[in-house]
Amino acid sequence: MKDQIFSFMRFATLGFWALAVISYFSVFPETITQLLQLAAGIILLAHVAEMLVFRKALQAYDNPKKAVMNIMIYGVFWALPNLKPQA
Repeated sequence: MKDQIFSFMRFATLGFWALAVISYFSVFPETITQLLQLAAGIILLAHVAEMLVFRKALQAYDNPKKAVMNIMIYGVFWALPNLKPQA
């Protein structure tokens, strides 16, 4: 059940990023575009902060570059179920 929830949240996150990218092409009304771009910037900063928080766990991961990419896209919805706990 927990894996299904995280999978759904990852899917929703991809949808959010898709909307954020689409908003740069002026498809939405101005207020929605501004809100999407502001939210995307805030979430991007949050994902950078997550990389700092999970730094040691990322280094222990089999493929650290892939782990960083996944955190930048999915954030905690990827990090919590996948990163190995530190002793």
